[in-house]
Amino acid sequence: MLAEHWQGAATLADDVACVLVGRRISCGLMINGKLHRGRRGGAGELGILPQLGLDAAEKWLAWDGERLPGESETDALARAVRDGDAGARAVLDDYLAGVAPGIAALVLALDPELLVLSGALAPVGEALGPLLTEQLRPLTLHVPRVAVSALGREGVALGAVRRALDALDPHLPYGTGPLRPFPAP
Repeated sequence: MLAEHWQGAATLADDVACVLVGRRISCGLMINGKLHRGRRGGAGELGILPQLGLDAAEKWLAWDGERLPGESETDALARAVRDGDAGARAVLDDYLAGVAPGIAALVLALDPELLVLSGALAPVGEALGPLLTEQLRPLTLHVPRVAVSALGREGVALGAVRRALDALDPHLPYGTGPLRPFPAP
């Protein structure tokens, strides 16, 4: 969540749910521009509640299509979806139908201005947003804007760097305040 707000899809949003989509489902929350971890640090752990059915996400992502050397199963699935493979698209559709009720519960509870999709399925690309939007539409009062993370596997590391910089900032003599993203060249 911190990386997306600093350098990613959520730079201009202050009420955001960043959902990790893949074999495991969880999310980071930002409310009024501040990371929300909850009283005990458990906010966003959607995958733990068995009644949401998100623990079955691993089964929904079963993909036995062609893999390139060194390619993970989810990367192969994402590539196949981008290439227009109907079987891969069916796997993705089933997955999104399965996780949509849990994500809808999050959307109904938080009513974020933005929902960022990150994690193993982000390589599907921008098509992922409209596909999830269609699944959420009948389940929520309002579907927030949906964006797909472009930070890739570096998102978690960038978030850790952002957290470290924020912790260090009060100790710097010049007191910069939170860093904002650099403008694109």
